[in-house]
Amino acid sequence: MKGKSIYIARVIYSISWFYLAPYIPYIIYKFNIQASLAGFVPFAFFIGSGTMQVPSAYLSTRIGLRNTLCLGLLIMSISSLFIGLSITFLQLLIFYFVGGIGASMFFSSGGAILAELNKNNLSRIMGLYNAAFSIGGIVGLNWIFFDKVLSFTYASLLLSLLTLISLFINVKLPNVKPTWKTIRNRNILYLGLSTSGVWGIYYAIGELFPNF
Repeated sequence: MKGKSIYIARVIYSISWFYLAPYIPYIIYKFNIQASLAGFVPFAFFIGSGTMQVPSAYLSTRIGLRNTLCLGLLIMSISSLFIGLSITFLQLLIFYFVGGIGASMFFSSGGAILAELNKNNLSRIMGLYNAAFSIGGIVGLNWIFFDKVLSFTYASLLLSLLTLISLFINVKLPNVKPTWKTIRNRNILYLGLSTSGVWGIYYAIGELFPNF
């Protein structure tokens, strides 16, 4: 199986989806905001990731899948760094939104590279790709352990460093350039729409359950 470095990056990448979830009650307290605003934390990330999926796919046709993947990881690393240094709630939302933009660049690029490298075993590599996301999600939902041991700022800096390392271990991947015709396939759109509700529930529960 080729592209193992992508799986490592996938685990670290998925931590960024969930690492703020257990910290939301402390965010409410730290920035002295109403509890009703808690949902804006995951919303900021999701709006960045969701709105940039198609632009990121187009970007990959111009600069290649590997470059898009690495750029996404770089943006996510910077996002975690500045989230840890945020002094206002608005700053935190802006930087988490930026992290979502970076995430949009990684997801499809990583999967597409794995598919290109392992054409004869697509079902297995995609299953492992999703499993890696779940593993990272578990780590992210327990990231508050590092918050308590290191403080929120240094725990965020740790995630920033790990994300940066995951970038460097993937710089030697082949830089395949997909065609825009492939990305515009209507079946992809239909699949995305048909599964959006499942993913929406999955993320909403994962993000807000610790707060409740």
